[in-house]
Amino acid sequence: HPYTRRLMSCVPRLDGDKHTTSFVPIPGQPSSLRDRPQGCPFSPRCVGFRPGLCDHKVPVEEIGPNHRVRCFRHRESQMFEPTAQEIVAPAEPSPEIVLDAAGLTKIYKLGGSFFGARRGAELSANEDLNFAARKSEIVAIVGESGSGKSTFARILAGLQDATSGKLVVLGSDLAKTTASERSSDQLSAVQMVFQNPDATLNPSHSAGFPIARALKKFKVTRSGKETQSRVAELFEMVRLAPSLMRVRPARLSGGQKQRVAIARAFAAAPDILVADEPVSALDVSVQAAIVNLLLQIQKTKGTTIVFISHDLALVRHLADQVIVMYLGKVMESGPVAALFAPPFHPYTEALLSAVPVPDPTAEQRHVRLSGETPSPINVPKGCRFASRCPRKLGPICDEVPPPERKGEGGHMILCHIPLDELAAVEPIFQHKQSERAPHDPKGPSLRSTAKPHSADGA
Repeated sequence: HPYTRRLMSCVPRLDGDKHTTSFVPIPGQPSSLRDRPQGCPFSPRCVGFRPGLCDHKVPVEEIGPNHRVRCFRHRESQMFEPTAQEIVAPAEPSPEIVLDAAGLTKIYKLGGSFFGARRGAELSANEDLNFAARKSEIVAIVGESGSGKSTFARILAGLQDATSGKLVVLGSDLAKTTASERSSDQLSAVQMVFQNPDATLNPSHSAGFPIARALKKFKVTRSGKETQSRVAELFEMVRLAPSLMRVRPARLSGGQKQRVAIARAFAAAPDILVADEPVSALDVSVQAAIVNLLLQIQKTKGTTIVFISHDLALVRHLADQVIVMYLGKVMESGPVAALFAPPFHPYTEALLSAVPVPDPTAEQRHVRLSGETPSPINVPKGCRFASRCPRKLGPICDEVPPPERKGEGGHMILCHIPLDELAAVEPIFQHKQSERAPHDPKGPSLRSTAKPHSADGA
C-alpha cells in the first residue's frame, strides 16, 4: 500500500547515515475523524491519488497468503516512491571542545524504604564517566532503562548535581552546580528537550508563551513587539505557522508540541542541546520530520547535541560519536561507524541484535541474554555485565574490573576479551547468501540500498 511504503521510508535503517540518506516524512496531516475523506482515507496525502477512482469505496483485495491490501493502485505503488533528491550536507564538527566530562560520578544516598535497601545504602547512577564533545557534534548516549544516560543528561542541564568529577562546559566546571546556581550565560549555554513535550508547555498558556518567556529571561529581546516578532521567527524555524503562537497546547498534535519545545530550547541560542528521548513517543512519520528538523537547525546554528536514546537505528543515522552505558558505566564509546561492526562490546552486540531491521534481504544474528541484571545498589566488583554476558571468560569477569581496550579513531571497549578476538566475532547483520556484500570493517555490514531524499514537512 502507498501508505505502508511511506511509513517504511520514515524508518531508520542501519545501512545509512545523515551523510547518505534523509528521512522522508509523509506530507500533510491525518484527516479528522469528523471529516473523513470519501473513498481511501489516505487519499489527501497520497501522491498516487486518482480522482474518480480513489474517492470511491475501496475493496479489500487478497494479494497473497494472509496478505490483504485496500488500494485500487497497489500494483503501481512502486511508482509512488518519494522522489530522490540531493542530500543536504550535515554540520561538520570542529576541533573546539565544548563539553568535557572527567571522572563524573553520581551516587544517590538512599533511605531504608527504597526497595528494601538498608538505610544509608548508595545507588551508583553514573560512575567515572569520561568523554568529550566538539562544537557541532552529535554525541548519542544509548543503553537500556536504568543505564544512567538520563541521569547524566539531568546533571548536564543542571537539574541535578554530580557527586564527584568534572563537567567542563565552555571552560566552566558545572559538575556541582544546579540550575539555581548557574549564571544566565551558563543556563542559556545548555538547554534541554524532554521526551514528553507537555513537560515544557503550560496548558493554561498559549503555545508561544514558553518561547516568549525564554527570550525575556535570557534578555534576547528588549520589547514586547520584538519578543513577538522573534517568537514568530522561531515558529517558522521549526516549520510551524506563526498563527499557532496563540493557540493552547491542547489543540496541537504531539509532533507540533515537540516542535514548540525545540523552538523554546533554541530561543536561548544554546551551545549544547540535550535531547532526552525527544522522538520516542512520536509515530515514525512525525519522528522523521523532527529528526530532519534537528539536523537542519543544527547545521544552521552549529549546536552540539547530546542525544539520549534507546533506538540504535536512529542513533546510526544521527550521531557522530556514540557512548554505550550499562549500570552507570561506559561499556563502549567511539565514532558511530565503529560501534556497528566488530569489534564491539558483548553488550553492544546484544543491543544491536535486538534492533528491528525492515529489510527482507538481511540476515540478523540474534544474541539471547540470560541471567539477572545486577542491582545498582550492589554493583559487581568485576565487569557489571558479567552476569548476563554470553562471552564471559570466567571468574576474572566477576572479580576483576575490565581494562579499557583502545581501538582506532578513539574507539574504546571496556572488556577482558582482547580486541583481536572481539574483531573476529561474526557481524550481526549480513545479506542473504545470494546478495551478500563484502564486510566493511569500518562501517555497517549491510550494503546501503537507501536513496538520498530530502524531507518534506510533517
